[in-house]
Amino acid sequence: MTIVNKRAILQPMLDKIELGWVIAKPDPLNPCDIETECIFQHLVGYREVKIAIGNELFRLGKLDDIENLVRPAIQASERRSPLA
Repeated sequence: MTIVNKRAILQPMLDKIELGWVIAKPDPLNPCDIETECIFQHLVGYREVKIAIGNELFRLGKLDDIENLVRPAIQASERRSPLA
């Protein structure tokens, strides 16, 4: 099984979609985490996105498919209270 650094794939994609997003999961200490849940946070806009992205998409290098999952989730995210 190929080990893929998901953060290295996701951060440029997030920056391309909208600046200001950071990756909360996968953790920086474990960027190749096999968990499918990814969490993105926009600290200025107090927005958070939780999304499951299949590991096979990363392993097969299906960047367009990954972006087609991430982009609508980012665009649909709603501002939340900074106290939430």
